[in-house]
Amino acid sequence: MLFRHPDVPFYEVDRVAFGLLVLAVVGKAVVLRQRLCRVERATLPMVALTVLAVASVAGQPFDNQTWSLIAAKFIVPFTLFHLAGMVFTEERFIRQFEIFALLVLAYLSFTAVAFLAGAKQLIFPHFILDASLGYHADRARGPLLQAVANGVSLNLLGLLAWHSFRRRTVRGVKAALLLGSLPVAILATMTRAVWLSFAATMLLLIVRTRSGTLRKACLGLAVVGGGVLRERREPKKILEWGLDSGKYILFLGRFSPEKGCHLLVEAYQQLDTNVRLVLAGASSYCDDYTRELRTHASERIQMLDWVSGETLEELLTNAMLFVLPSDVEGLSLALLDAMGAGLCVLTSDIPENRELVDKAGFTFQNGNSADLADRLRFLIANPAIREAAGRAAKTRIREQYLWPTIAENIERVYFTVTGGGGAETPAKKPNTRVEAATEAAARAKRIAG
Repeated sequence: MLFRHPDVPFYEVDRVAFGLLVLAVVGKAVVLRQRLCRVERATLPMVALTVLAVASVAGQPFDNQTWSLIAAKFIVPFTLFHLAGMVFTEERFIRQFEIFALLVLAYLSFTAVAFLAGAKQLIFPHFILDASLGYHADRARGPLLQAVANGVSLNLLGLLAWHSFRRRTVRGVKAALLLGSLPVAILATMTRAVWLSFAATMLLLIVRTRSGTLRKACLGLAVVGGGVLRERREPKKILEWGLDSGKYILFLGRFSPEKGCHLLVEAYQQLDTNVRLVLAGASSYCDDYTRELRTHASERIQMLDWVSGETLEELLTNAMLFVLPSDVEGLSLALLDAMGAGLCVLTSDIPENRELVDKAGFTFQNGNSADLADRLRFLIANPAIREAAGRAAKTRIREQYLWPTIAENIERVYFTVTGGGGAETPAKKPNTRVEAATEAAARAKRIAG
């Protein structure tokens, strides 16, 4: 299943195979007089989630896609979990499954590391690199074609590898390669939720283990990857695209309605400026939206596909201004990247964006293209204010969003909740240059209205 092309319709085959698997396992249990009903610690939560999901759509007209989704998210995993309890009853069966899972982890980690290193010729199967399939083509997404799913798989398989290491079934070079490459593979997913879940997993292991050596190893895994600070790259690739350093407004992200790309285009078209607008990204499921958006490409508005690696660094660090006009966000990775690059940022004033850019950037009224156009005019006309805001933005990332700080804060919370003896971190002296830059950005924001 890992290597089959997503355009090939295997759905009917999957359903038949799943049905045969259930019949085979249950039939074997009946013949051998094994217990069919097993209640594990995860059984009741899984039953509750499945009942809630079924109840939410039970009264609605039948929709094949909706029920297929419920089956894929709840019914099939629930069934496979309990079938596994009936199949893996002997040590040799568990060992065989363990070997298979570790091989899958090695493959997913290798694919992710190869993507991060730019060695795309080593990635197999090649449809992983096809940007027209799935999601997150600019990230290590593996054959699952989604960075989040790939990250969750790496996280779960990593726990199994850790368990194998503690059971002493995987040792030496094999263990070092598997566990050493895992944080790099997690980093390659370029997905904040995956990073945080991995860090939380490692820090939970820190709390639960009694071994000082294992604690240090887990903490090392949790903070590998560093932060998102970026330094300016010399312009090369952007010159081939006809862009000049510091002479373009940038949007990076998925081309979809909730990201507000159309609003940015509408606001930009109200400006009389020689500063260009660059939108870099690709579609997810909104192909009609993307096609409509691309009709606005012109001498002033440039549309790029996904960019990554050194090209992304160059495009980002040479921009004049970064704009995120989204209607919905969690904590935007693209916004963190822009602030870490020292760019002046302008975002919609939804709470999630305001929390990050408060006193370190600018906002406009969400959904209001006229207000967005006014802010763009102001920032284009005031380079000193842009520079002050950029410094404040980078300071915000340096002080609050680098991995060591995040790991330290999560560890403190865990130790507080569990009553552990986490060490207190001494308070840092205030940085007067940081405070000055932040205050400058705040004054600029008040001037802007």
